[in-house]
Amino acid sequence: MLRGGPQNAAHERLERIAEVVRQIPEEPFASIGFEETSLGDVMAGFVADAEHEAGDRRLVDARILSDGTLRMLAIVTALETVPEGSRIVVEEFDNGLHPSRAGLLVGALSATASRRKLNVLVTTHNPAFMDALDESQMDSVLICHGHESGAGSRVTRLGALDIAGTIGLRGGLGDFVTRGALDDHLAPDFAERRSEQTREWLASLS
Repeated sequence: MLRGGPQNAAHERLERIAEVVRQIPEEPFASIGFEETSLGDVMAGFVADAEHEAGDRRLVDARILSDGTLRMLAIVTALETVPEGSRIVVEEFDNGLHPSRAGLLVGALSATASRRKLNVLVTTHNPAFMDALDESQMDSVLICHGHESGAGSRVTRLGALDIAGTIGLRGGLGDFVTRGALDDHLAPDFAERRSEQTREWLASLS
């Protein structure tokens, strides 16, 4: 029983990892497998889905998978295997991934972090990933941008800008950033200029 518990937990983790990979259309795999080489190394691979391989359950070497799939596999594996409550930092975590996979990766990251109580920090410049964020995740976004003095950078929480509703109306955070609208809100005098414009508009109505 003592040995069965950890084995069952490991099997469940593998199933959750495989479930994410199975959602990638060009990677029709049924499960994750392992094989020992003649040198004594253990290689990871995937058991091909019988529907796509006509019943052939051979192990496919993970090294032939696309870079994006391998990167997603590595990130999901890290999220599933670090100790519960860990802090994880992933730089440019969506690098190499097709934009259509953004929603899948965001969903897997959010669900796993919540279930395992992980504190995850990821960086990105990818508008597709930003657009995949839902409104509840916007307040957790930190923006790294140049300081108005020209020296160094500063970090601003997106929620502090009070623009979540505006972003939602305009097609998502990625679109908001791509059009340069976020730069306007980060300008040091933006709030004052907007207030002045509002006062002038109200005055024009009287």
